[in-house]
Amino acid sequence: MAGVDSKQPSDAPAPTSARTSPFKVIGGHVVEPEPRSVHRCARHHDLDALVRCDRCHMNWCEECIGRRTDHGAVYWLCNCGGRGVPLPDPDAAERRRYERWLGDAARAPLSGTGLRLMLVGSLCYGTLDALLGTATRDTLFAVFQRFTKPAGVEPLPLMHDLLLSATGIAIFFIVLGYQFAWVQEVIRDSARGRPALERFPTFTSMHESIVVPAWEAFATLAACVAPGLLAMTIGPLPALVGLLIAALGFLAFPMALASVAIDGSLRGLDPLRIGQGIRACGLEYALVASLFVAALAAILGGGFLLAQVPWIGPLVKAFFILATTAMAAQVLGLVIARNDDKLHWLSDLRRGGR
Repeated sequence: MAGVDSKQPSDAPAPTSARTSPFKVIGGHVVEPEPRSVHRCARHHDLDALVRCDRCHMNWCEECIGRRTDHGAVYWLCNCGGRGVPLPDPDAAERRRYERWLGDAARAPLSGTGLRLMLVGSLCYGTLDALLGTATRDTLFAVFQRFTKPAGVEPLPLMHDLLLSATGIAIFFIVLGYQFAWVQEVIRDSARGRPALERFPTFTSMHESIVVPAWEAFATLAACVAPGLLAMTIGPLPALVGLLIAALGFLAFPMALASVAIDGSLRGLDPLRIGQGIRACGLEYALVASLFVAALAAILGGGFLLAQVPWIGPLVKAFFILATTAMAAQVLGLVIARNDDKLHWLSDLRRGGR
């Protein structure tokens, strides 16, 4: 087999003690890391090969091949006298894979089954928003004015029937809980390499499909942003410091949501586990956080910008929110999968039989 032939040139250099060992010791056991490429050095089987000799057809790492310069041109000279032909760069291949799955995640809500799901979801959510959203928002605003009116000012009457508003609020929480269940499923499926936008979650019961996901999502969000909000309102810190803490907590929210989704319970709200995940994913997590910020902007800004557009406005708002959320959840799951060699979240689940 090329790259692992037992025949070696007699004058090939021996391994040096200065070479850093790529092996890791985990739990008292020596673990060989996954190769970065399929091309392995013929002498150092634990290292990736850099070139293949055009004469002996062996793969060699940088330690086993000589580098020469001829009139400014750099080439590799094998010990057998042949020239080394560079093998595909594993980093370049990794970048291409990264760009490909990132593009797939961006296209998924806008094509095929994903697009059909977005259209159906937008029709449902947008219709509910058009029918009940305005009445609910106006009633909540009137209630807020009643409890925060200045002294001597008569409270404003409620602008819409409370029963209609209560119905709107109840439907809002049901839809939100179901959407959180869907987001959790997209994260889990993407992290495990399954098709993420093939269907909405199967409805089993109100408790399992609505109440539990909504509770986990609200608890996760509260754990992330509540300390900053409390510091901003009742704590000894200045309001600006509290706002900064809340903003940092929101940026940590996607990783906390992924931890809870993959663990399957609120045990995932472990600050050390979440912090480890953010550090391990690095710049890739910055992309995930920016997508979740875009989803939040769609939720907050969509209602303001499209509120005056009857019927079409709520539908466009719902589509943009669903598509942005689906994209963010997919990328989050894929980032977790790409970094599981450092996180061990998925491998721990497999060992635990979940």
